[in-house]
Amino acid sequence: MSYIHPFHVCCKYGRIETAKWILQLYNNSPNLQKINMHDQNDIYFKDCYKNYNWTTIKWLYELCRDTPEYGPIDIHSDNEHLFRIVCYKNNLEMAQWVYNLHLTDPNVGKIDIHAKDDEAFRTACRRNTSAIAKWLASIEPTYSVTIIEGSVCDWNIKDIVMDFVSRPTDERYENALKWLNLTQTHQLENLQTCTVCHEPHERIIKLECDHFICLEKGYNIFRSITKKCSYCQKSFDWSKCSSCVYEGKKESDICMIDL
Repeated sequence: MSYIHPFHVCCKYGRIETAKWILQLYNNSPNLQKINMHDQNDIYFKDCYKNYNWTTIKWLYELCRDTPEYGPIDIHSDNEHLFRIVCYKNNLEMAQWVYNLHLTDPNVGKIDIHAKDDEAFRTACRRNTSAIAKWLASIEPTYSVTIIEGSVCDWNIKDIVMDFVSRPTDERYENALKWLNLTQTHQLENLQTCTVCHEPHERIIKLECDHFICLEKGYNIFRSITKKCSYCQKSFDWSKCSSCVYEGKKESDICMIDL
């Protein structure tokens, strides 16, 4: 049987007061090794939410946030697993707490509620957890849900990018860029070719690795679990990518692009 640290056991089963005592004991004793709060890829924190110990989750998060020696916990790990679990368990208060952390903590990015093919919203609708479904629809314009007498009767996820692809206009293109969280824009001196479809595009996305992809192919990457360039296979951050316009034409003159 493998050894399980007593601090791990206390966190896993929500024994906060005992966990605090053990933490103090190990950190203050010269004969005991200090507890690594991020041991085994944040296993203490992850086992808390896997066992639905919401109070312990908040305690561990705040402890690591406020103690420079520990450093912050990554709440986005495993494709927003924490957020997906609290939504699955129909805990609206906890879901809102996790979602709003980026507003008060500069070390936390905004939750990707589309993680794992919109699992949080899809599961809420399918399990008829109407409070979660209604809240998610209120914060995400691509979600819509009809609730009658507390039950989910109908729901839908609007595909903004595919809406543009089917009927390309400037307005729909800008909406798609916002949905992809692409805020940086650049002018291009030369027409660039998508590394996936191998077609030139007057409006194109430049990835962090400096390769170019068209909106439709970029959307396919965005919806995938691993965000990697299809050409060089390097991972990238969407916030560091940019929307580019070929300056051979003025941006205001571009109403249609050939995808």
